[in-house]
Amino acid sequence: MKKINKAYLNIFILSVFFLILIAFAVRFVLTLGDLNSPYIIDIDQDLSGVYDNLVVVDDRNRDYFYYKGLNYTESSNGLLPSGTNQNIYPDSKLVDTTVIYNSTDLNTSFKGYVSLTELQDEYEYNKFYPVNDNGTPATYTDDYIVIELIENPYTNRPTDKGFNGWYTSYEGVEISYDNNYYLRYAKVPITYDSGYPEVLEIEFNASWISAKVAMMSSHSWTSAFNVLDSKQMTEIDTFYEAWVPYDMAGYFHQVYISRNQSQAGYYDVNGVLLSGRCRTQGGCVLYQLITSEPFDPLSTYYELLGGVMTLVNNGTIPPPTNVSYYLNDFDATYNMAGFYRQVTIPNGNSISGYYNSTGVIQTGNCGTWGGCILYELINYYDSLGVEETIDTSVTYYYMVTRDTNIIVLNTTYTTIWGTGGNKPFTFTSVHNGTDYRSSGVYWNVASLIIRIYNDVNIENMYIRTTSNVNNTAPSSSTSSYRYLYGNWNNVRIGRGITRNGNYVNFETILGGGNNSIGSRGNTKKYRLIVESGRYSSFSLGNGSVGTSYTNYIEAKGIYGNDYDRATSNNSNLQLYYCASGTWGGRVYASSNSARIVDLIVKSGDFGYGEYDYTTGIYVGGRQGGTHYAARAAKIEGGVIYNLIGGPLSDSSMSNYNDSYISMVGGQVGVIIGGAGTTATYGNRIIQVTGGLVNYSVFGGSNGYQGTGSDGTVIGSSFMYIGGNSTIGSDYNVANNITIYGAESGSVFGIGNGRSGYSSIGSSSSSNVIIGNSTTIKRNVYGGGNFGAVGISSGSNTTSTNITINGGTIEGSVYGGGNNNGAGNATVTATVNIEVNGGEIAEAIYGGSNTLGSIYGDVNLSVIGGTIGDSIYGGGKGGYQNTTAYGTYVRDEINIIIGDTDSIPIVTNNIYGGSAYGSVNTISQTPTLSTNGINMTIGNVKILGSVFGGNKGAVGYTPRVAGNIEITVNDGTIPNLFGGNDLSGTLLGDSTLYLNDGTITNVYGGGNQVQANTTNIFLQGSNVGSMYGGSNQSGDVDESNITLSSGNCTTVYGGNNVGGETEITNITVNGGTYTTIYGGGNLAPSVTTNIIVNGGSSTTIYGGGKIAAVDTTNVTLNAATIPTVYGGGENADVTVSS
Repeated sequence: MKKINKAYLNIFILSVFFLILIAFAVRFVLTLGDLNSPYIIDIDQDLSGVYDNLVVVDDRNRDYFYYKGLNYTESSNGLLPSGTNQNIYPDSKLVDTTVIYNSTDLNTSFKGYVSLTELQDEYEYNKFYPVNDNGTPATYTDDYIVIELIENPYTNRPTDKGFNGWYTSYEGVEISYDNNYYLRYAKVPITYDSGYPEVLEIEFNASWISAKVAMMSSHSWTSAFNVLDSKQMTEIDTFYEAWVPYDMAGYFHQVYISRNQSQAGYYDVNGVLLSGRCRTQGGCVLYQLITSEPFDPLSTYYELLGGVMTLVNNGTIPPPTNVSYYLNDFDATYNMAGFYRQVTIPNGNSISGYYNSTGVIQTGNCGTWGGCILYELINYYDSLGVEETIDTSVTYYYMVTRDTNIIVLNTTYTTIWGTGGNKPFTFTSVHNGTDYRSSGVYWNVASLIIRIYNDVNIENMYIRTTSNVNNTAPSSSTSSYRYLYGNWNNVRIGRGITRNGNYVNFETILGGGNNSIGSRGNTKKYRLIVESGRYSSFSLGNGSVGTSYTNYIEAKGIYGNDYDRATSNNSNLQLYYCASGTWGGRVYASSNSARIVDLIVKSGDFGYGEYDYTTGIYVGGRQGGTHYAARAAKIEGGVIYNLIGGPLSDSSMSNYNDSYISMVGGQVGVIIGGAGTTATYGNRIIQVTGGLVNYSVFGGSNGYQGTGSDGTVIGSSFMYIGGNSTIGSDYNVANNITIYGAESGSVFGIGNGRSGYSSIGSSSSSNVIIGNSTTIKRNVYGGGNFGAVGISSGSNTTSTNITINGGTIEGSVYGGGNNNGAGNATVTATVNIEVNGGEIAEAIYGGSNTLGSIYGDVNLSVIGGTIGDSIYGGGKGGYQNTTAYGTYVRDEINIIIGDTDSIPIVTNNIYGGSAYGSVNTISQTPTLSTNGINMTIGNVKILGSVFGGNKGAVGYTPRVAGNIEITVNDGTIPNLFGGNDLSGTLLGDSTLYLNDGTITNVYGGGNQVQANTTNIFLQGSNVGSMYGGSNQSGDVDESNITLSSGNCTTVYGGNNVGGETEITNITVNGGTYTTIYGGGNLAPSVTTNIIVNGGSSTTIYGGGKIAAVDTTNVTLNAATIPTVYGGGENADVTVSS
C-alpha cells in the first residue's frame, strides 16, 4: 500500500475541520445564531417556475429574510424603530409552509386551467408565515397562522362555472371572507416539535358553481346586467323534493258539447272514439281521455269498465308519491365548505364572525329585539370535526361576487355600461374553451369613459385604442376618455389583456373617482389589481385634484401576478410613466400609523420610458394634495426604474413613519426613500432583503435638480439591507455608471442632493443596518451624496447610526456622506458605527468620503467581521483648497475594536483619525481641543498597524487637534503607534494603556511624523519592541513609559530610526524585560531618565542603542539588574549622570 504523506494528511484533516467550521458559521449566520433551528436556508435557491401542470412560486428565502428584516424595521406604534433586533420573528415563530391551490373541485371534479394555452391546474407556494400565539405565548396548543388566499388564477373555467372561493380538508382550518377588499383568509392551526413549528403543507381546492352568464352577442348592456345577480347572499338550489299526486293518465273527464260542434277526439259512453259532429238536439255528453294530469280530489273522473263509462270513486286513487333529486351538481356526499347557511343570533349574543346579507363580517353583539338574521360561512369540518356534508333540510346560500357573474364579450363593442351596471361581474372574451379574441373581437374604448360601480374583473380581452403613452399627470376630470375610474371599488384587471400595436389599453387607471370618499370613523377600504396591459399612469386614489377633495381610505394594490413572476415575464404589464399612491387630495386613514395605500408589486415594467427622475413608482403621493397617514409598498418582482417614497406628507407626520418600502425580489433602478424634489415630512423605512437594485439606495430624497429647501425630509431614514439582495448591477459598477450624479452600487443613509447645497437631500437622522448575505457592490454611507444629515430638521441634535451584522460590502463604509457630513454649527451630530459581522472589502471611515464635516462625535465599534483594508475614526478626503476642503470630525472619536467573544479581522491598519482629513476640529488652523481620540482594542487580528492619529500622504497634512488615548485589552497587533502615520500634525498628547494582548512593536509617537508628549503604560501586554517616540521620522517633545506588568523584549525611551526625542522618561515598576534603552534605536535623544522600582530586566542602557544622547539619568530604587550602563550600547553620551 502506498503510504500517505503525513503533511498531506495533516492538510486534509485541517481542511475538513475548516469546512466543518465554515458550515457551522454559515448555519450560525443564516439562523441568526439559533443553532437549534430546523431551518437551513440556501440563499441561492429559487425553485419558481412552471413544471408541466404545476406553477411553483418559491418565496421561502424571500419570506424568511423579509421577516428577519422586520425584526429591525417593524414598529408597533408608528414611530421610528430602535435599531436593535426586536426578535419578533425568531425561527421558533416562523412556520415553513407549502400552500397548494388545486383547481379541481373535489365535490364535482370540475377543473380549471390558467388559460387556454397555459394548461396548469395547480399552484404551489413555498412560504414562511409568522405564528399568531392567540394572546397566550406560554401555550402552544392554540397557535395558528393566517394565510391570505390568492385570487382565482384559473381563467379557463369549467363550462359555465364561476369561482366560489377556496376550501380545504385540512382539519381545524377556518376560512373567512373580507368583503371590503374581496379577500379570503385561512386560519390554520399549527403543531410543534422541540419548541419549533412543524413544517406544514396544506392544499386548497377551488369551489366551482353555476355562474350567471350573459353573452354580449345576444344582449345589450341592460339586458346583460339583468341576467346577473346582485351582490348579496343568494339561495342556491341544492335539492328537489316533492309529493307528486297520482297521474290520472288513462282516465276520462266528462264534457258537454253543443249540437253541431265537432266531437272528433272524444269518446262516447261506451268508449268509442268519435268523429264528425254532435247531432243531438240538446247537445252531447262525451268523455275526454286524460294523457297526463295530477290527481285532483275535487275533480270528477271516469273510467271505462265493462264497456261503459263509470264514475270513479276518488277514494280508490293511489296516494301521492315522494320524488326527490339533487340539483346543480350537488349529491349526497357534497361537502358544503364555501357556502353559507342562515342563522338567527339571539339579542345580546355575540355576532362576531357571522356575515350580513351583503357579505360584511360582523363584530360585537346582536342588538335587535327579535334576534339577528345572519349567515355563517361553512368550513369543511364543523366544530366537532365532522364533515359538513350536504343536509337536504338546510337552505344554503352563496355570496354573489365578481367571480360568479360573467359577461362574455363575444362580439366587438364600442360602448360602455351605465349606472345600471351596479353588479359585480367578470368581463372576459374567453369562455367555455373559446377565445373570441382570436376571431378579432375587441372592446374599443378609444372614446369611452370607463366607470366602475361594483366589484369588477376584466381579463382575457383585446382592449383597443389608438392612443400612445404619455408622461403627463392624470387629469382631475371625472370624464376623461380612455380612463378607468375604479370609484373606490374592488377592481381587477387580470391577465390576458392585449392591445392594438403599441397603443395603450387605458391611458390611466384610477382606484378612485376624482372625488371625495369616506369620513372620520368610516374609512373606505378597497383593492386595485392590475396584472396585464399597457398604460401611462396608475393611481390607487385620485388623479391630480390638488386639495379639492378629502379621502378617508385604506387602499390595497397589486401590480402584476405570480404566474408572470414565477416565469420572470415582465412584458405582460407595462407602465410608461408613473404609478403613484395618489396624485391629489387630502388623504387620511383611520390613524396616522395606518396605511393610506399598501401596494404589492409582483411583475411588470414600471417607468419603462425612463422619462426622468420621477418615472416609475411613487409609494405615496405626487403632484398635489396632502397625506396624513403612512404609505407602503412591497416589491416581490417586476422591473421599476425609480422607486420613490414620495412627498405630500403633512407636517404632523414628522415624528411618524411616513413610508415603508420593502423589497424582496425583482429589479429596481434606484430607491429613493423621500421625494424626487419636493420637501416632505416623516420617517422613511426601507427594507431590502432580496432582488437587485441596479444603481443605489437613498434613505432620503433625490433633489439633484433642486434649489433652496427642496429635497429635504423632516423625518429620519431607517434602512435595513440584508437577505440575499444585491445593490449595484455588475455592469453599472464596472463601468462607473452614475445616476443623478451618484455612483452605482452604494447605500446612502439619507438623500442624494445637489453639489453646493448641504440641505438638499438632508434628513433629520440616518439609520442603516446591513445584514445576512446581502452584497453591496460599492459603499455604505451614513449620509448622502451631497446632502448633510440633520441640518434641516429644526432640532439642535442629529445622529447617524450604521450597524453591519453581515453581508458583503465590496467598497467602504462611511459614517458621513460622499460629499458632505452631518450637522452644522448649530446642529450637533453624532455618528455611531457598529460592525458585528460581515465582510467589508475596503475600509471603514467614521467621517465622510471626499468632503464633509461631522459636527460632533464619532463612535466606532468593530466587534466582528472582516475588513479588507483599514479602519479610520475620521473621514477620507483631505484639504486641497477652500473648495476641496476635505473632511473633518469636530469632536471626539471613540473606537472599540473587538471584545472577549468576537475576533474581527483587519487586513491593513487601524487609524484613530482620518486618512487625509482632520479630526477634533473643523479648521485647517486649529488650536488644542478638549476633544480627542479614544481607542479600545480587544480580541482582534490585525495584519497591519494601529495608529492613534491620521494616515496622511504627500500633499496632505491632516490635523489631530486633541489628545489620543489607546487602551489595548487583547488581540494580536503587529505595530501600535500613538500618533500619525505618514504625515500630519498632532496638537495634543498620546497615551497608550497596554493591558493585555500581543504587540510586536509599540510606538508612543507616529510613524513618520512629530509628536508632542507620549505616554505608554505597560500593564499586562506581551510586547516585542517598545519605543517612547516615533518610528522613521518626526521629533517628539517628551516620551513617558511606565512599565508595571506584562513583558517586553526591548524598551526604547526615544525614537526608532529617525527624528529626535527631547526628553524620555522610563519608570519600571514591574514586569519582565530583556533590554531597556533610555534613548532611541537609531534616532537621537536629548535627555533620558530611567527609574527602576521593580520588575525584572537583563540589561539597562541609560542611552540609546545606536543613537546619541546628551544626558542620561538612571535611578535604581528597588530592583536587581544584572547589567546597567549609564550610556548607550553603540552610541555616544555627551553628558552622563
